[in-house]
Amino acid sequence: MPQMFPTQWITLTLFFTSMVLILFVKINYFFSQPTPPASPTSPITLAAWLW
Repeated sequence: MPQMFPTQWITLTLFFTSMVLILFVKINYFFSQPTPPASPTSPITLAAWLW
């Protein structure tokens, strides 16, 4: 009997892909700002704060 494709992997893949896309959009939005609201030397902190 062939093993069925687990739904857990589908959910995990969709979740991971969506998180990466959201993070990518937030980083692009941060770098497209002419005057960032926070220190430009900490984009990771700002991205985590905007999350």
